[in-house]
Amino acid sequence: MLCLPGGQLIIPKHKDGKYSLLTDNVIRNHLRHKYAVAIFAGESASSFICFDVDDGQKQTVHGVVHALAELGFPRERIYVSSSGGKGYHVEMFFTRPVYTWKLKEVYRRVIRITGFDKRSVEFRPTNGNAIKLPLSVHARTGNCLLYTSDAAD
Repeated sequence: MLCLPGGQLIIPKHKDGKYSLLTDNVIRNHLRHKYAVAIFAGESASSFICFDVDDGQKQTVHGVVHALAELGFPRERIYVSSSGGKGYHVEMFFTRPVYTWKLKEVYRRVIRITGFDKRSVEFRPTNGNAIKLPLSVHARTGNCLLYTSDAAD
């Protein structure tokens, strides 16, 4: 899915109805801020998990990071980025796809440990809800989705 300046979302398809692939050129344009690329998870697996922190509170980000560390995930594998708007993304990437049910269990454990509301910390990506890739530009604010360490510390 591409997010064009002004917030318009499109899902590029070929004439035969098949979705476009994530190519080097698409990534280049994403990094040049011509548009933002958002991706969905597969129906049953994903190569990453994102905790979409919408309340804009650094203490919420701290809580998610600490909960993941408590569950045994190395802190150096936990990445925090500004969402470009009011919130943050706490992400972990994997070398191969992980079943969605396992990722959702990690998410549920983090919510249980932190006591946060599922509306203030959302599970992403799903096969129905995309998440913008880091280093893109936010369509409304023009801010870049940059990795940050100040929210994670």
